[in-house]
Amino acid sequence: MSKHLQRIITIINPAAGADTPILAALNKMTQEQEIENEVLVTQKRTDAKKFARHALTIKADAVVVHGGDGTVVDVASILYKSTIPMIILPGGTANVMAKELNIPMDLPSALKVLTRKPKVVLMDVALWGTKPLFLRLEAGILADIVISTTRELKENLGIIAYPLAALKQAIAAVPSTYTLTMDGKGIEMDGVGLMIANVGNLGLTGVSYHSKMSCTDGLLDILVLQSSDLKTLVELGSSALTGGKKPLALKHWQAKKVAVKILPSQTTVVDDHKVKHKSFTITMAKEKLKVLV
Repeated sequence: MSKHLQRIITIINPAAGADTPILAALNKMTQEQEIENEVLVTQKRTDAKKFARHALTIKADAVVVHGGDGTVVDVASILYKSTIPMIILPGGTANVMAKELNIPMDLPSALKVLTRKPKVVLMDVALWGTKPLFLRLEAGILADIVISTTRELKENLGIIAYPLAALKQAIAAVPSTYTLTMDGKGIEMDGVGLMIANVGNLGLTGVSYHSKMSCTDGLLDILVLQSSDLKTLVELGSSALTGGKKPLALKHWQAKKVAVKILPSQTTVVDDHKVKHKSFTITMAKEKLKVLV
């Protein structure tokens, strides 16, 4: 019998990338552990947040989320100000947050979190204006890659869809001027891509843009990609896979607060949602998201 969980809410997104039957394994595990489990299946994009609010209302011991990063982020945006932790059962294509937290990708292993006292990870939360940011903000070519990598491409090609999109977008990349004020220190630099990240993982276990990036260090990672020629893209991919030397065209800083101006404006994506802003501020929040792993 589970000693740490008595009542949970499980939110399932059946439209996520992975085609993994979950209910049978989940029901067996919760019955064995004598955990009361209310299963809710999303049908609309707004359902995940609605179901997370329901978990707050009934004071659930935890919220289990089975889906991709979009569903995980939606639930996290409701839970991060509460004491209720989240349990992630990866069910998407990239599963960036799960891989950042070293959560197993296979369902049986991930479900073991219900059978014993888990570790509580206090994950950093950033604020983009007043809205929470859990993964990263991307602008320029880095945002265009996210947008052009459609669900169909991800379902057909998996994680390889991203580098293919990168090659396509690199041809049309146009530089902008980034004015960055990081913890009060100002820098101005031209670049084709900007990233302000809370997590480093790129959708592959152990693969990150920079080895110093962490979701528990209380710092934002700010990266500027100055060029997108083939040599730079190859160096960037190689350094991400091996942890080796970074390309000279990739600049990296860390800060608790960053104010940004982009001229001319570029496509911008926040946690995979396209936005229209050429100036904004991102700062670390006092709150932490509790995740059981």
